[in-house]
Amino acid sequence: MVRFRRDARAGSVALRGRGTGAVDAGRQDTRVVEGLPPGFTALNRQRVAQGVQGYQRAAAETASPAQLIVMLYQGCIRFTAIGRTALEQQDYTTSRENLLKAQAIIAELMGSLNLSFGDLANNLMRLYDYMYRRLIDANIRRDVEAASEVEGLLRGLLPAWEQAVKTYHAELAAGTAPPIGSVPTNLVG
Repeated sequence: MVRFRRDARAGSVALRGRGTGAVDAGRQDTRVVEGLPPGFTALNRQRVAQGVQGYQRAAAETASPAQLIVMLYQGCIRFTAIGRTALEQQDYTTSRENLLKAQAIIAELMGSLNLSFGDLANNLMRLYDYMYRRLIDANIRRDVEAASEVEGLLRGLLPAWEQAVKTYHAELAAGTAPPIGSVPTNLVG
């Protein structure tokens, strides 16, 4: 059985006793989490994480298609960087999980391309295909260079997408933006 005790220093509740570390049914998990400020418990941490997830979900649900592309790039960069760092530290489970997430994002970017936009879309498709294959190499061969290369390519493309979003939103505010899904005349190849 798990017993609760009051931690006088932190003013929070900590678990004591034998057992699996599970909290008794009907009681909330208020274990003190090491490394967090006094009074910050596992329950607080869980609530903060849920709040962040809710915010991210709302941001994704209300974002424009162009903003979603930027968010996908940012996520892919983050997962690729985590995967690369894990490869360097020989933490192959973490690297595999994060490189697979990056691969899934690249696949989503490939699936979202409208190839009727001509050369620009076709070139992006070839670049995404290359990055996808390099992420597979990084994952299978534990190739840090392949992961670094993809991260660098994504970091190079991100500012262009961010600028495109700013331009699109400025045009939208001015009433001069083309409808979503239409082919801009300057991109037709």
